[in-house]
Amino acid sequence: MGLAAGKGIYLGSAEKIKLRHHPYIIAGSPDLSTHILNYSTSLTIDNRLIAQPPYNGRTGEKPVRWDYYDVAKRKELYSLVSRILKIRNKYNMYATNPDYGNIGLSGGNIAQPRVMRLSSGTGSGAKHVIVVANLDPAVAHDVLPQYDVTGTWYKYNGATSVDGTSFTVNNTVDVFTLQPSETYVLTNFQIDDCTDVRNNANSGAYSLRDAIDCAPNGGTVKVEYPVYGQTITLVTPININKNITITGFPSKNVTVSGASFTGSVFSITAGNSVTMNGFKIACSQGGGDGRCLINNGILTLDEMELKDINGIAPGSSLFNTGTGTITIENSVRIHK
Repeated sequence: MGLAAGKGIYLGSAEKIKLRHHPYIIAGSPDLSTHILNYSTSLTIDNRLIAQPPYNGRTGEKPVRWDYYDVAKRKELYSLVSRILKIRNKYNMYATNPDYGNIGLSGGNIAQPRVMRLSSGTGSGAKHVIVVANLDPAVAHDVLPQYDVTGTWYKYNGATSVDGTSFTVNNTVDVFTLQPSETYVLTNFQIDDCTDVRNNANSGAYSLRDAIDCAPNGGTVKVEYPVYGQTITLVTPININKNITITGFPSKNVTVSGASFTGSVFSITAGNSVTMNGFKIACSQGGGDGRCLINNGILTLDEMELKDINGIAPGSSLFNTGTGTITIENSVRIHK
């Protein structure tokens, strides 16, 4: 699978996994998880084979390796797989019989790009997914995706510069060009929800601020993998005036920072229930109360860290008003 005895990955191994296996993620191949886990757990050969704790051989539980988020090709693979799983979890792509196209061709037919097509139904509201892949490592090839509808389509391959970019289909028999070893998932809809946080911008699509604004009452905002290890630097505070849950990562490896302004990073209005889980807050400047959080509602902090960068000043990091209640779950750290 392109593993180099725990030393890293060979160039192109992520592309090979995309080519060989991502159609089967959609189809639900039982052996897929083995391939993905093999790719994301490059322990040494000795550790993978040892027949005693902590790893218990090839079939034993392997440690979670969060540092793999820092490897570019693993980022791409994770991003692509996560989006395909979103499709599977959100839509019934087997409402109509899948068109498996020519994905069953033998590997020797590398000059013929592979195509697989799935749809949630027919009509204007139907979701369509087309998987296209060029097995040829040296030559570009044109493919006929056989689009279900014309109009705006989106393409995904795990790369940040590509995922979610749109293109126009003018005719259902339009040609799509694949460069050597390229694989794409093409959709007539955007896979990500407006409540998914996928960048560290202060505002705009897929930012934390926009996701909170977009979330329905009782909804969940998810800080997703592309933001892992980054700081979301806010320009102005965020006021939360709805019931909402904001989730990050168990490692709390995302920071929401108010270091550039005075006031509270987050304020919660009276009567609203807010749960925050799995991220850090770097408090704002100034000497007021609630530099990280002012709570007038019903707040639950779960696996959170609040760091007061102005801890020597008067005031406080977390301020709970007379109408507010705070519940602490698991580990919550507040420090200077």
